[in-house]
Amino acid sequence: MLRALFARNPLTVILFTLLVALAVGLGIAITAQERALRQGSARAADRFDLIVAAPGSQTDLLFSAVYLRPTAVELLSGPVAHRVLSDPDAAFAAPLALGDSVAGSPLSAPPAHSSTT
Repeated sequence: MLRALFARNPLTVILFTLLVALAVGLGIAITAQERALRQGSARAADRFDLIVAAPGSQTDLLFSAVYLRPTAVELLSGPVAHRVLSDPDAAFAAPLALGDSVAGSPLSAPPAHSSTT
């Protein structure tokens, strides 16, 4: 039956075989890339034993701290940040963002004035 099909439509059989081979190859490549991405992400996060942050999205916090993706994450209050940074049990503590606020509004540096003379 296969010989008759191949003899009658050789181009169709060859194209179908190539299509199946391409699909299998793409499936293997995507699986390998996914595994590599998962392992790389896990290795990047292994360096962090504990991440302390203000309430908010855990995903945004993870991307901000581990992968250094810029995100709008709230800052810890001053006393909490001081307690975390001065904890004697911490081998290493590093703030990722520094800032201050007044009445819930963030403070920023004044704009630089340029003179055009």
